[in-house]
Amino acid sequence: MRRLARILLNALTVLSLVLFIATIVLWARWHRRWEQWDWAPSGRGAGSGVQVNGSSGRLLVVWAWQANDATSATQPSRIFYYDRPGAADLRDTSHWAGVPVRFRLGGARYGSLTSPRGGVRLLAVPCGLPAVLFACLPLSRAIIRYRSRRRGAEGLCPVCGYDCRATPDRCPECGTIPAR
Repeated sequence: MRRLARILLNALTVLSLVLFIATIVLWARWHRRWEQWDWAPSGRGAGSGVQVNGSSGRLLVVWAWQANDATSATQPSRIFYYDRPGAADLRDTSHWAGVPVRFRLGGARYGSLTSPRGGVRLLAVPCGLPAVLFACLPLSRAIIRYRSRRRGAEGLCPVCGYDCRATPDRCPECGTIPAR
């Protein structure tokens, strides 16, 4: 059971590190260009779907839907790239025109507006926020590993830090047998 927990923690750490690197790459990329991805689910109207925008180091996700309309067709998935900076600055508040902000935290904000004909939900997140969250687990694991190695080199118990120079075979404080 302990081995499985260690394997899962290692896998989660690697996944977190990969997501951290991907977030940093997208953050740098979105300082140079504006990108937009559109997805329209089948069976919804032309104004329905999910739109993801990246610009100015921010991510904006827009969920829009409207009442089912038999005459409207779905939009094909598409992606747009604009290489000039500031083509669509997400700090601009025009995306939020008429949509009340329901929640704000650390630069992120969420807003929604619904009506009988449809609705919209907006989520704007600065890329630094998920980057910090994804970096927490790998960084804490690296610090723990560094401290454990340093303690072992100084003759301290790698678990509790007790001075084991007089009893190198076993820690008298926690009972840990240090690896040689």
